[in-house]
Amino acid sequence: MKANLISIVLTLICLSAQPVFSDALMQSQAIKASTIIQYYIDEKGVKVELEIGIESLEGFKNLLPDEIYQQLGYGDAPLDQRLQDFFTNELAIIVDESPLRG
Repeated sequence: MKANLISIVLTLICLSAQPVFSDALMQSQAIKASTIIQYYIDEKGVKVELEIGIESLEGFKNLLPDEIYQQLGYGDAPLDQRLQDFFTNELAIIVDESPLRG
């Protein structure tokens, strides 16, 4: 009788069991970041996608359009010059002592 009861309980447990799925656990706090950078690297070069939060704007000022850059009091350097400087010096990906082409 006891064996039958155990079999019935186990059968009910198996019939009522829901499928189990796994999920990745986030170990970083990146999900809370307002500034995010994603790199895509292949044979042709490097592609960078940025989402810049307002509190990080100072660090990425060289990416601002000329008018906004000047209004914020950063100077008169033209955008093309600032972009070159940004990707060569500030956000360079260095391999074998030379920056990867972005």
